[in-house]
Amino acid sequence: MTAFDELEKEAMLLPKDQRLKLAQDLIASVEEVSETSQEEAWNTEIADRIQRFHKDGQSVSAEEVFARLKVIAPGE
Repeated sequence: MTAFDELEKEAMLLPKDQRLKLAQDLIASVEEVSETSQEEAWNTEIADRIQRFHKDGQSVSAEEVFARLKVIAPGE
């Protein structure tokens, strides 16, 4: 039996309210890492987009974007 299996077996013996608290704490510990990773990914994406914009030097007005959108997806 692995350490995980033993831990799981013991956790299942806890009262329902304690199991719920444990589950919430475990999920929160994973979400914190996930939120940090997401933030880092977005920061990288933003930096890449800014770099591409400065490199290409092209911008498109909102009016042109919406006009193209009407052609691509009319009625949407």
